[in-house]
Amino acid sequence: MRKQGSFITTILVLALVAALIFGVNQFLMAEEAKEDKVNPFASVYPTATDQVEEIEVEGYEDKFNKVYKIKDESGADGYIFEALDNGYGGEFVYQVGVSADGTIQGFKVLSHSETEGFGAAFNTPEYASSLTGTKIGTGKLTFGEANKDEGQIELIAGATITTNAVTDSLITVANALSTLSEDVQAVVKELPYYPDKWQELFANLISEYEFKEFEDKDFYREDGIRRIIEAKNKKTNEISYLVQSTASGIAGDIDYILRLDENYRVFGIEIGKHSEAADKGGKIEDPVYKDLIKGLNLDKNFITKATKLRKEPKHEKDILLISGATVTSKAMKDSLDQVIEDLTRFNKLKNNEDMFKPINFDDLESDKKQYDHSLFEGVESTEVIAENVNDKVLAISDAGDLGKIYDVNSEGFGGMIEFGILVDNDGVIKDFVIYKHSETPSFGAAIEEDSYKNQIVGKNLNEIGDVANEVDAIAGSTITTNGMHAGLNAVKEAFKAQ
Repeated sequence: MRKQGSFITTILVLALVAALIFGVNQFLMAEEAKEDKVNPFASVYPTATDQVEEIEVEGYEDKFNKVYKIKDESGADGYIFEALDNGYGGEFVYQVGVSADGTIQGFKVLSHSETEGFGAAFNTPEYASSLTGTKIGTGKLTFGEANKDEGQIELIAGATITTNAVTDSLITVANALSTLSEDVQAVVKELPYYPDKWQELFANLISEYEFKEFEDKDFYREDGIRRIIEAKNKKTNEISYLVQSTASGIAGDIDYILRLDENYRVFGIEIGKHSEAADKGGKIEDPVYKDLIKGLNLDKNFITKATKLRKEPKHEKDILLISGATVTSKAMKDSLDQVIEDLTRFNKLKNNEDMFKPINFDDLESDKKQYDHSLFEGVESTEVIAENVNDKVLAISDAGDLGKIYDVNSEGFGGMIEFGILVDNDGVIKDFVIYKHSETPSFGAAIEEDSYKNQIVGKNLNEIGDVANEVDAIAGSTITTNGMHAGLNAVKEAFKAQ
């Protein structure tokens, strides 16, 4: 009996051990399966569950490779965007996770061609960490010192173009998210009128025209026509149109204005602003490029709705492919194609007078800047002797025996840089004053330092060639540098034209 009892006990122990082993294995397998299922996007949305649905965002189908709607561990909605955009080195692809209130949950670069040691810094855990927690749903999205609550992302040192490209791409994410979530505001970019460019497009004969703005707000869209102005010649009643649009260049937005005749053929084009490199995409400002846009047929009958990029344009819908600036060239082509599409809609609406509101050109200039010339040493009073001298020099003022002051507006990294140059009658720069700027401390704000000013003061405008060879670049501030060089070159041209 004892042997039988011992045998039964052994059997029971073995059964218990087997049950325990089986139970542990089942538990581990369940946990492992759970881990495999829970979060396929852990790097960009750590609290996401396995509830993932691929969706399309209306109006943004061509902006993202994929968009996913997810549920997080609290049951709240979230979104993951896989976006493709252009940086300094070409295309880059990334994923970003954003909660329904517009807070970034994570960021991961999937591919890029940015420069090692500069733009490639956005493909680091440190940069991803700097983005995590940033609120992009407040209607504001900029870059600078990474103020997360204010929607400001980090400026990558020495990589302004990459930073600008990432910012613009995240603005697109925020605007797409605003269509999915009531808690997110779209980022609305102000579109200036650029009245100085109107002067160019109308050969300084503005007074001969009256203007009406097309005000159907449902018509305009961010990636198409953003403003249409009807211009009517007071003497001949001839109608033409000013059409404003924005292309997505390699270094950010390119605002441009077309003047079209009544049949939508291009009279001329002026670039309102851009941040393209001067020796590459910046050639869109060259007279050669602009002359090749003149005559472009945007086709009242809309038989052919696409332009073509060519190294040697020959036909009425050919766009110049700028050597070394394929991305910028394609951006202008794509934007002009969208303008053609939008004109098909405008053509059906333009005869509705209720959709047009009269505007006064002089009112557009009513906020003309008045600068404090007493900031220049020895200057007590000045008198304006010329205005809108070129696209950068707003005014030239006579400062008596001291010479003339050139007031300049040039596009910088953080917005317009407003500065003045005092030049004596022999062409020697006697003083340099920054009136206003929004450049980044420790980077572009170096334009305020004496070491920068000392490079400019003493130069003779009669003797210098390209200012870029005379005034050093600011380390880590390509766009600020380009803006200042462009402004200083504009002063040189204005001086020589006097």
